[in-house]
Amino acid sequence: MKITATMGKYYPIVSEEYKKAVEKCKKKLRGFITEKNCTPLMLRLAWHSASTFDVGSKTRGPFGTMRHKVELAHGANKWSLSCLM
Repeated sequence: MKITATMGKYYPIVSEEYKKAVEKCKKKLRGFITEKNCTPLMLRLAWHSASTFDVGSKTRGPFGTMRHKVELAHGANKWSLSCLM
């Protein structure tokens, strides 16, 4: 499997089928966000996720931080718990 590096993170090279599935998912998500009128909420979620990046440990930030309870408990993200339920 080939791997590419971007911004210090490593990503596998994926098939065209996978890319098409991701694009389909993105389209559905955009439709959902529009239907529910939650663009401001999504922007805030992305901002707060990215703003938790720790330069010293190079952890947190926009690469999956909201998966863990410790990140949800982070002061900047406490509001997001109600959004994720």
